[in-house]
Amino acid sequence: MVDAGTLPPVAERLPEDPFVVDMVDGIGKYGGTWRRAIRARSAWAFWYYVIKENEVRYDPQITKILPVMMKDYKVSADKKTFTFYMRPGMKWSDGDDFTADDYEFWWKYVINNDDLTPAKPNWLLAGGKLPTFTKIDEYTFQFSWETPYGIFLDTLAQPRFDGRMALPSHYLKQFHPAFTSEADLKKLMEAGGYDTWMDLFSGKNTRHLNPELPGLEAWTPLDDNTGAVMRFKRNPYYWKVDEAGNQLPYLDGIEELLLQDKESCLLKALAGEIDFQYREITGLDNYPLFQEVKDKVGLRTVVAQTMHSNIHTIFLNYTTEDPIKRQLYNDLRFRQALSLAIDREQINKLLHKSLSPPAQLAPPPGDPAREEEVAKYYTEFDLEKANQLLDEIGLKWDSNKQWRLGPDGKPLQFVKIFYTSWPANQAEAQDLIKQTWAKIGIDVINKPIERSLWSQQMRTNDYDMSAYATNTGGGPYLPIASDGVFPINVSWYPEPDWGLWLNTGGAAGSEPPQSVKDSFALYQEYITTADAERMVEIEKEAFRLYSTNLWAIGVGDRPAMEVYYVATTRLKNLPTDNVIDDMTFFHPAQFYFDE
Repeated sequence: MVDAGTLPPVAERLPEDPFVVDMVDGIGKYGGTWRRAIRARSAWAFWYYVIKENEVRYDPQITKILPVMMKDYKVSADKKTFTFYMRPGMKWSDGDDFTADDYEFWWKYVINNDDLTPAKPNWLLAGGKLPTFTKIDEYTFQFSWETPYGIFLDTLAQPRFDGRMALPSHYLKQFHPAFTSEADLKKLMEAGGYDTWMDLFSGKNTRHLNPELPGLEAWTPLDDNTGAVMRFKRNPYYWKVDEAGNQLPYLDGIEELLLQDKESCLLKALAGEIDFQYREITGLDNYPLFQEVKDKVGLRTVVAQTMHSNIHTIFLNYTTEDPIKRQLYNDLRFRQALSLAIDREQINKLLHKSLSPPAQLAPPPGDPAREEEVAKYYTEFDLEKANQLLDEIGLKWDSNKQWRLGPDGKPLQFVKIFYTSWPANQAEAQDLIKQTWAKIGIDVINKPIERSLWSQQMRTNDYDMSAYATNTGGGPYLPIASDGVFPINVSWYPEPDWGLWLNTGGAAGSEPPQSVKDSFALYQEYITTADAERMVEIEKEAFRLYSTNLWAIGVGDRPAMEVYYVATTRLKNLPTDNVIDDMTFFHPAQFYFDE
């Protein structure tokens, strides 16, 4: 392409100061296609976990934050002002310059456009307010808050941070009314089948829906996510190099096959037809299979660190329209009884090879915020005590002493929804819980449903009971995930309506109890404090509030061996230490094949 004059020489495609990747095995070879397999059309898992780029990231030891997309950054002593210095000459995948204009466009015309962003992202708020954004020059910009924002850089460095800031303004302006006439926008909307200009803009700004959207990643898509295959090609303007100055990535491209189910993905991996992956194929039950075939087909496994979770977690709809259930759910004694009637050791031994110790919501073992008395709160299996609590509440037995009756004298029955793709053995775990709850007279119907329907019912408050898991941070992950410790938005699974109320100032949702308000206040302090020791204390307080109130009923810690990568042995430059499940720590652009 360079010889044909359709692409500038590599020296003109790289920034003045490209990011240098430290190789694992050494300088690589160009060529080859990375093979993967998925079972859902959304490409989020691939972008989210594999090739997403961050402005900054942690070093592999999680001891400091390094500039990556940025050349450098500075933080004021009071943690209120953050200045970012870009890499001059860095370009989008279509060759257009990547400058501070792209951050300014995002700020002025996306974040501050109430039609596109009616609810401002929580990660941009400190003290409940947005910062001031300033474009200082072509390659320098700044955020300034009225209050300290002690974890702003930590937030940007999160492996799963999805708050994309820089947008290709030169491309997206054609879909925005600030730059394009109403008549032209209407033509674009009609051509694309969009009802509003906001739908048009969002669709064109979504990578797996619009392959033409310029990006900064090592590979850019050739297809949208509507077909049986998604292909990605090398970004000729990628801004990272190896230690010898060779432009990355080494691999020509990526190919993702859409398969029907997890079993099909697993068979592909066992046959050596997936080059590098963990989603859909790994897990405790599959590990022996890979060990059995690895030498025959040329595979290796690498255990990965991931966000710590409490698995099989149970959520109750505290704001259900059923008055009897609402009263029960909001009675701590009822939640304590349900927790005591879960045989966690049985679940651990039968389903998780004794690698998932009983626990309520808590940080991982060894984390400075972990308190064992909090992690073990009401996790003992004690049917006698559980029955005593239900008797104390006044829930009488039916005439056969089989099921509990509500205050209206009618048998109580609960419907619990969940999906089965994750955590592993979810259906089996919920069935075991159903069996032990039956011993205290609690009748539950387990209802497995499709994942998107589960999410919809949770967020629209259309459920009775639910089960999933709860992320709790640990390692590079702060405990601020949307489904985690703090009630920061409508995705807070213990009660989405409470999260909505807190984040709309009471304009929507349902008012939560004081303990939940206290947790939200802790979150406000958490994001603004610049004191690392105070951050740990806040984390302890937040976990204590969550678990001792049993806002959700925990079952067990996520097994440490549950997540591992499977790779073909021909794939090189794959680290084996400090491997994080989303890849941002070790730059997959350095991967190459050595046949």
